[in-house]
Amino acid sequence: MKKTLMDYRDFYRRELLEDVMPFWMRSDLLDREYGGCITSVDRAGRSYNDDKSVWFQGRCLWTFSALCRQYGEQKAWREGAELARRFLEGHCVDTDGRMFFQTTRDGRPLRKRRYLFSESFYVVGMAEYAAAFGDAGALDKAEATGAPAGAMVLPDGRIITGKTSGTLGAAAALLLNALKALGNIDDQFELISKQVLEPVCHLKTTYLDHRNPRLHTDEVLLTLAISALTNPLADLAKRQLPGLRDSEAHFSVIISEEDLKIFKRLGVRVSCEPKYETKRLYHR
Repeated sequence: MKKTLMDYRDFYRRELLEDVMPFWMRSDLLDREYGGCITSVDRAGRSYNDDKSVWFQGRCLWTFSALCRQYGEQKAWREGAELARRFLEGHCVDTDGRMFFQTTRDGRPLRKRRYLFSESFYVVGMAEYAAAFGDAGALDKAEATGAPAGAMVLPDGRIITGKTSGTLGAAAALLLNALKALGNIDDQFELISKQVLEPVCHLKTTYLDHRNPRLHTDEVLLTLAISALTNPLADLAKRQLPGLRDSEAHFSVIISEEDLKIFKRLGVRVSCEPKYETKRLYHR
């Protein structure tokens, strides 16, 4: 019998609610002694390493909050969201506003990375928490880390993040990071050099009267295609575009109409928090 979209929807919802989540809820995931979530458990759900990945706390915060928003609040899911949120707020933000990458079980810092990774998961987690439980303060804290930011779930289940920078908007940064992940390209390698990006940004503000110098997804794809002529890694990344189909992306602010169109053409489903990046209602 030919399966319909409704059949697949029912199958995955059943797997999520009757298999995946029951496993996690009976595992050692929730740390009721020190807060947060245990990030390393075996196939039986038992902890084998007490150290906690900070980005994983943000992922758990988003997951439990999204479950409550989508399927209705359950006590165990709300508890998971609260444990993750309190641990993030209490132990994972350094004095400079940046976040640690890994802590001990009781929240003492172990590692901190130079690039923004934990912060991105914190942003989308706090934004989803705010949407699920009506906590406006959570969105304020997401903004304090330097939002806008976005996260994408690739077809293979990996979660990739991206954050606004001086030359790239959150959507463009997320798109490039996703292509890197699909092409197994290490984060340290540039797909588009500053020598290419900065003149394009300058052209936008100087000659095209844009207030915002940062590139949108259509612009970053054009510069990627140009870079691919001389940069083999950029060419490899460009060839990953078909692999984005059926991914899902979520942003902490409303992204531009052009970015939405590009993601739609690439087969990426997009959701955004109902909040504009600035007080202006139109992107330029």
